[in-house]
Amino acid sequence: MPSKATGSRAIYGTKKWKDLRAQVLKEEPTCHWCRRRPATQADHIIELDRAPELAYDRSNIVGSCQPCNSKRGSTYQAKKQAQRRQHLFGSPTPPTPHPLESISGQGVSDQSESDRKQPAAFIPGQIEPRLVTPTLGGDTLGGLVADWALRNLGTDLYPWQRLVLDGMLEHDDHVLRHRWALVSTARQNGKTRGLLAPLIGWWLTDGQKVRGQPQNVINVAHKLSIAEDVFKQVAPLLKDRYGFETYESAGRMEAYHSNGTRWKVEAGNVRAGHGTSNDLVICDEIWKLDADVVEAGLLPTQRAKPNPFALFVSTAGTEASKLFIRWRERGMQQIEKAEPGRLYMAEWSPPPNVAATDRAFWHMGNPAIGLGELTLQDLEDELEAPDRDNFMRSSLNLWTAAIGAWIPPQVWPSLQTDDPMPAGGWLAVDSDLDDMRYCGVRVAPRDDGKLHVLSEFVVESIGEMWEEIGRVMADDAVQLLLTPGLYSICPPELMRRTKDFGQRELTTFTSLVRNLILEGRVCHAGQMALTEQVQRAVSGRTQATITLSSQKSPGPIEQTRCMVAAAGFAAAPQAKVRKPMLGIAK
Repeated sequence: MPSKATGSRAIYGTKKWKDLRAQVLKEEPTCHWCRRRPATQADHIIELDRAPELAYDRSNIVGSCQPCNSKRGSTYQAKKQAQRRQHLFGSPTPPTPHPLESISGQGVSDQSESDRKQPAAFIPGQIEPRLVTPTLGGDTLGGLVADWALRNLGTDLYPWQRLVLDGMLEHDDHVLRHRWALVSTARQNGKTRGLLAPLIGWWLTDGQKVRGQPQNVINVAHKLSIAEDVFKQVAPLLKDRYGFETYESAGRMEAYHSNGTRWKVEAGNVRAGHGTSNDLVICDEIWKLDADVVEAGLLPTQRAKPNPFALFVSTAGTEASKLFIRWRERGMQQIEKAEPGRLYMAEWSPPPNVAATDRAFWHMGNPAIGLGELTLQDLEDELEAPDRDNFMRSSLNLWTAAIGAWIPPQVWPSLQTDDPMPAGGWLAVDSDLDDMRYCGVRVAPRDDGKLHVLSEFVVESIGEMWEEIGRVMADDAVQLLLTPGLYSICPPELMRRTKDFGQRELTTFTSLVRNLILEGRVCHAGQMALTEQVQRAVSGRTQATITLSSQKSPGPIEQTRCMVAAAGFAAAPQAKVRKPMLGIAK
């Protein structure tokens, strides 16, 4: 948990501070830092923990808007964590990256973070997630939640928690820019008590005032005891400080206020959310929640609410985590396109399929390691447990499967190239298991004998699919591969250059393409979604050979299937068709 700040809490709760704060805001109605926005907070120029003797010194306090105060707080916390590292490890500290530098599409390299050949440097409190959706920047309510946590819970949030709050609570005149958020770290990093507790507490109290009307909040988890953990932390505070009434019984916990604000805690089952209308929905450990519970039960309770928000938090899942997989894939599509969207996603995890014993990557799934009670020694102890898959999932935040991946870890990233994609080749097109998403992967032979792989498109409608196929097929040298269902509706003008492929071809080509990859005869552009799918794919044995198994793989692998099909056809020697010649028979 974040460190206690009882001194700050005592100061901010005094009448002397409240009077001084009111004086500052009256004398300085405009933010001292940006000189643009109205001042809503009193900000210490020299931070309180550096100079507690200046706590009530008017010359050390200025009026500040919430975004500037939040930005200054995040910068200061990052510097403190860097100094702590230098103290603990006695080594020079590299500069802490600004949070926006980790966001895809905003002044960073196009190279996917999941394709790193080396792990990120270990800095206690490092806040850069491996996967994060682009954001628009600007105003956020995150600082208000952090301030609420300090005043009411006496805790300074970890840098990663501040980054998440700032990103997912971006707003335009208090209208949230994101409709959903998905946050994933390994266990014991502060998701439940450090992130959910202050968010719920703020939403029910100060947030209710910001949003201008009574609020309904519901939080669920796959086990009621997990959802109740937040209630036991926050409900007594709501009762003692904010005038809430609380109710507890077997299987039911509620807190409600006379103004109409209400908070319910339930188990994540088919009855969750029935009869309610909710402004904030929180789903904890969604890797164990059924998709119908959330998408058919909880999210529809927000339809009639203005400006609703839903937050999903979890550790990594398994091949059975259909709900989690679906939302994670949506976030990855936004990252791939480098476009902000209604979903905010941040995931702290090592690259897929790294060896569990490779300690150099452990911290990438544990952004709170070295800041509180969680230490590297804890992970060393957990590594000794007999269930290695559970260690990878819960302690490293790595997605796992019952059977190993079809290629060894780190082989695929080593094949990345900056060379341009050749013309021609084969374009294989497939859909996911639910026919909700269509993808196309092209593989073309190179002059050096290698096969070059490129994911050409991922779209969500069949109309968009045909448009993208037409774009790629404008190159007359490209040939098309379609699954039987798509082949049956192929436009006549494409039939001359089109073949169908199915499980027979995948079974034939999987071993061949695997060997080509292991021999270094395949290269690719380092696209994130394709890399994730290739490295998560799991093989199954059929008679004397292997084939890709969508059922055993922990997530969609349709791009991997397309790559195997296209590479198999591209690797086959192509017969040269001789031009017809006219002759005269004697």
